[in-house]
Amino acid sequence: MIENPGEFAINAMLCDSVSTAEGKLFVHGGGWSSLGTPKFPFVQPRIGLAILLSVPYSGTNKAIMLEIKLENEDGEVVPLGPPQRIPDGSEERRPMGVGVQLTVPRMTAMPLGESQVVPLAVNLDQLVFQSPGYYRFALSINGLLVERVPFRVLVPQQTIVRRG
Repeated sequence: MIENPGEFAINAMLCDSVSTAEGKLFVHGGGWSSLGTPKFPFVQPRIGLAILLSVPYSGTNKAIMLEIKLENEDGEVVPLGPPQRIPDGSEERRPMGVGVQLTVPRMTAMPLGESQVVPLAVNLDQLVFQSPGYYRFALSINGLLVERVPFRVLVPQQTIVRRG
């Protein structure tokens, strides 16, 4: 977790898919840190981010902007998903990040200085990886980097079968 002067904190886990209900995260295939593929470019059907957002007392009842970007090992932002055609058909754009604005209402009888935890589910579909390497999701709150979630995309080693 990255220290943040705003006292927001994020704990996040990579998974195959995630959802929320009744204030809980429901994680499918969670806790991995690498993806394997025999060829590139490689399209991963879905990557889920199971997020626990800790909101400080002073951050409740205010608009919060959560931004998620995918970075490669050089720190360059990688597009999130396939190209999307502009309605007039003149060009294609690729989303370079995801942003969500939310307001966390202060719980009744919440003691001054206490934080509250909000579960968030983010599923990203059709992510394209052009090459093997180290990648990370950068999660920011109100423009401040709060957490990075790293993983690798690699070519699995083939098993050599000796005969004779």
